[in-house]
Amino acid sequence: MWSIGGQTFVFPVGFDEAPGAVLNDHTYCCAYDGSICGADANIKPDRVDDCRMWHSLRVGTRAADAKRLNTALFFTEFGACIDDAGCAGEINAVLDACEEHNVGWAYWQFKKYWDITTQAGTQSEGFYNSDGTL
Repeated sequence: MWSIGGQTFVFPVGFDEAPGAVLNDHTYCCAYDGSICGADANIKPDRVDDCRMWHSLRVGTRAADAKRLNTALFFTEFGACIDDAGCAGEINAVLDACEEHNVGWAYWQFKKYWDITTQAGTQSEGFYNSDGTL
């Protein structure tokens, strides 16, 4: 990704041939612009439209890569955020972009596994809250 004069670019992958049966990628809005995320690493609710633009551009670029390489595309990681409006906005932005481009996806964490690799701590980044609600 690169931003020049307010224009954001996501560059194609550098492969001339598919690296395998599936082209895999991750997409996180905080990687696009760290100022979009608050101190808790969640998306600021007033920046969801920026996330929507980022994910649409990123997924669309990778979909074009997969088509050029004649392979499938699968986003195996996104979200990894705590239950709030910004998090829901980012998740919906990724899902909308994937649906628009007919791309497979897997959310970062299906249910609470005490993930020590992210900012979750004892909270849940999964589809389910600690009480089992969606």
